[in-house]
Order: sequence, then C-alpha cells, then structure tokens
Amino acid sequence: MTDPLVRASARWTVDDLTGLDYDKGRYEIFDGSLVVTPPPPLGHVTIADRIAESLKRQVSTDLLATATGAGIGARRNRSYFVPDAVVGRRAAFDPARKQLEAGDVLLAVEVLSPSNSATDLVLKRHEYAALSIPMYWIVDPVGRTVMVLELRDGPGYVEAAGLEPGDTWATDRPFPLTVAAAEFFT
Repeated sequence: MTDPLVRASARWTVDDLTGLDYDKGRYEIFDGSLVVTPPPPLGHVTIADRIAESLKRQVSTDLLATATGAGIGARRNRSYFVPDAVVGRRAAFDPARKQLEAGDVLLAVEVLSPSNSATDLVLKRHEYAALSIPMYWIVDPVGRTVMVLELRDGPGYVEAAGLEPGDTWATDRPFPLTVAAAEFFT
C-alpha cells in the first residue's frame, strides 16, 4: 500500500488533500508544501468553539461564523490554510465548494498550540495579511490572551487590541463586534 503523503510531485494543491486521514492531523499547504500538524488537543478545540459561539451570536445574517474546518485557498490552490475559527460571507459557504476564497473571509482566528505556534505567529500572520483578510486574532490559551490584529492603511497587520480575561473590546470593522476575552477561557 502506498503512503498517501509520499508523492512524486513536489507541489501540493487542494485537490491532493482528498482522501487523507484527518484523524491523524491537520493538513494545510503553504506555497505547494504540505504542512501537517497533530490534531488539536481538547482544550484548544473548546476555546475555538467558545470563540465561534460568541461570533455566531453577533454576526449579521449575511455572515457565517464557524469553528475548525473551513479552509481558505490561495495562490491558485498552492496554499490552503485552516483557521481554528472563521467569519465569512454566508454565500461563500456553498456546500459544492471545497474552500473559502480569501476575499470571502472577514476574520480568521488561530488558537496557539505548542506544536505550531510559530506558524500562527509568523507565517499565517504574514499570509493572512497578504491575502487582505481584514482581521486576524491570535489566541494564547496558556497566557490567556487575545491579540487582535487589523489591516489598516499600510502593509501587514497592526495590533488593535491585546486582551486578557476581564477586558472587553468593541469595533465596527470589519463588522460590529464586542469581545469579552474571559468568555473564551472559562
């Protein structure tokens, strides 16, 4: 039996992900290279679900918030990222589509894991900004913080807020939203 991760071609695309065993890891693609991380631990999943639930209560009917699973394709399918939570245009969540396009995404959220925190802090921060995703949150379950990053006039993200339990933050960009950080970590 051939290992599905062993390929003759050096370039991966979204289509190559079909048939992989998602119980054994999270599969993402960065510029044609496969990136495999362990499945997230339960605490990580719980925080992502709490964030998604908070977002679901606040988004307008033309938007949809969801936890783990909605992938974002980029670079002509040579890159594919799976945030822990995402808010996108409801129309983009068509069951016939394999992925979201970056232009459909208003917020991407990553919960840090020891196995891939550098990816979330550096690579995804850069890539999500390059894809013009208006807002990116980096949630640290150990430090119990939420770093809120926004695109503004220049290249890259700027920190709009650094939240700890007890902090509340509100914005109208890219949609009306109030964040109570304690809600994510309780």
